[in-house]
Amino acid sequence: MPITKKTNNKGRLDYRMGKDFEEIIIKELIRKDVELYRVKSYYDTISQIVSLGGKNTILQFLKENGYNKIVIYGAGTLGKIFYDSIKDAYDEITIVDNNQASRYDYDEKNVVSVESLMNSNFDIVIITPLFAFETIKETLGKLDIRNYISVQEIFLNSFLYVGEMN
Repeated sequence: MPITKKTNNKGRLDYRMGKDFEEIIIKELIRKDVELYRVKSYYDTISQIVSLGGKNTILQFLKENGYNKIVIYGAGTLGKIFYDSIKDAYDEITIVDNNQASRYDYDEKNVVSVESLMNSNFDIVIITPLFAFETIKETLGKLDIRNYISVQEIFLNSFLYVGEMN
């Protein structure tokens, strides 16, 4: 029996069992799997930030690479947690976000647009949205900004550094 799509009286599509049913179920399962992967990735990254000694290794990595004027790209949960983990060690931290809804004061810092970086002096842009890295990288490239790093790369490098010391 084929799947039929009908619009119900509430304007929503209503699916009926048929040959395309399996395809719809598979697409929905893949969507849910991707969603779960995203949540797990954020959880793992946040866990790394708050893990015992994590803050110190991150700060050590940033300082040893000469990153003194920091830009945090992303005013979401991960961006805020990362900011909170480094704010006491840095006087110059800028938070940028392309989302208008995210532009508000955070910890007395004004969240600004990425375009404001064009006339700014900074050492590194730390990209905190895990699943938008490539898109943000393109945006920064269009503004001729090349000094950026993913927050995941910082964690990887800082924790590998600690492993080399032991």
